Amino acid sequence: MIEIVQLAEKRPFEEVELQDTLSKMTTEDVFIMHIREQNAAVIVRKLPDVVQFETFEVSPPAGVVMPNKGKLLRSYPAQAVGVSVETFMNNRFLRELASFLLQMNVDILDSAATTTKAGSTVREVRESAHPKYITELLMGILSGCGHPVEVKSITKHFSDEVLWLNTERPWRRSPLWLILRISLQTSLPSTDVYKHFMLFFHAHLRICTQQSFPSELLYAMRVKMARRLSKLDSAALGDVYQTVYDVANETEELLRSRWANFQRKLMSSPWIPDNLDFRSDTAISLTNAHPYIKKALEPTSHGEQKT
Repeated sequence: MIEIVQLAEKRPFEEVELQDTLSKMTTEDVFIMHIREQNAAVIVRKLPDVVQFETFEVSPPAGVVMPNKGKLLRSYPAQAVGVSVETFMNNRFLRELASFLLQMNVDILDSAATTTKAGSTVREVRESAHPKYITELLMGILSGCGHPVEVKSITKHFSDEVLWLNTERPWRRSPLWLILRISLQTSLPSTDVYKHFMLFFHAHLRICTQQSFPSELLYAMRVKMARRLSKLDSAALGDVYQTVYDVANETEELLRSRWANFQRKLMSSPWIPDNLDFRSDTAISLTNAHPYIKKALEPTSHGEQKT
């Protein structure tokens, strides 16, 4: 089972609660945590003889993303350490681990980006933090309790954006969505299985068509689904292909229907004479025209008026 925890998103995550959740993990369980203030993700996998900890940076620095004209090539996870199940199930170990993760989720440390304003050094909220307290400090501590391990690694062409024109905080692509995709791809048996799952997941667009989703959002989701299908090409499973095909057609019909309704509304210009006010509609106020008219009526050097 894959369980995702985005610490302190809606309410503080209690230390005892996190410790209890980790202690109840069974073999093949995957536990995912987004450590917000450290810009890092932690994936915990419980195997029969060892518990693996994998970490990676979530959002690359804006200074890396913005100058890049194409996509970034990134590998996940960055590090992996294995700890014996016996050590992991130790109450003291779990208590210290839960306390560390919760503290790192809220602490703003020297890993946060800074800038200079009015001669003072202040935090740069538009830049992502360096994940060293998770990818280096935590993994170093865990290495002392266990040992480095080789795990399934994936390389992705990462398409990120930093939109910060006239805004205090820039728009970045969802870190949680990235963490979820990486966790799934490294947990599923093959890339083809992952691609089929993501395609099937996007096919749930059918649910969106039954709601009042904006047309532009439906169109973008449909295009994304079509791109994923084209990547699989002939390898797409028949059932998945048919589901995607049906959903794409339903979405297309809905969008065409909405566009037709919009066009009909534009063509039918309502005639409501009771709402007309000829007196006010024909009274023109040219409050700024006086200087122009006065200048135009001034005589020229030849004694003639300007026309």
